[in-house]
Amino acid sequence: MINYIIVDDDELQIDFLQMHLSQIAGLHCMATYTNAFEARNKIIEQKPELVILDVEMPGLTGIQLIKSLNNPPCVIFVSSHPTYAADAFDVEAIDFIVKPVAPERLMRTIDKAIMTIEQVAVPVSYADDFSIERSAFFVKDKNVHIKIEYADVLYIESSGNFSVIYFTDQTKQLVLANLAKMEAQLPSNRFVRISRSAIINIEHISSIGLDTLFIKEEELPIGKPFLDRVMKEVVGNNCIRRN
Repeated sequence: MINYIIVDDDELQIDFLQMHLSQIAGLHCMATYTNAFEARNKIIEQKPELVILDVEMPGLTGIQLIKSLNNPPCVIFVSSHPTYAADAFDVEAIDFIVKPVAPERLMRTIDKAIMTIEQVAVPVSYADDFSIERSAFFVKDKNVHIKIEYADVLYIESSGNFSVIYFTDQTKQLVLANLAKMEAQLPSNRFVRISRSAIINIEHISSIGLDTLFIKEEELPIGKPFLDRVMKEVVGNNCIRRN
């Protein structure tokens, strides 16, 4: 069951959305709100998988609401103003629907949201003490725990609320966790964050420059705030010097 919340200052729009969404199996409406601040508190407290919300609302816009959350859920924006679409996708919205909402358009978007939520894997931290030597971690994909060897991971890239793991065999895995959560659950002696958008596996670094590094043949930028830490963690005292 996928839990969702509707947020819109137009009660008629809420009624319209609820009428159509109530016909879709596997969805449960936790609550509806006309006030974005009340909705924000509910999202933090109840953690719905999906939020459907307007953009322009008094006091706090839908985009500001999502940006204010540390771990936002999947989001669908519904707005009368198509000019907000670019801002909506900047916060990794699943979709942006322009009012008046066509039922068939809503259904396609909900199908996309369900597919995203159900197929995304969830990271499973099975060792809080990384002093215990481990060689792998697990992600949960539906009801299956998938083992991922540390050595098989090249790097991990942020994708809004999600992260994408890139592997040595050129495949990738979408994970339902932001980059900060991934960083917290991975051993720091194997992985290091190099920017706001990437964590790399130290084992696969082939070279480091002034502001970039190579993971195999893939060049990744190093963020300035991360450069000193990267050099310390990766190079440290391992650099052979002339003098």
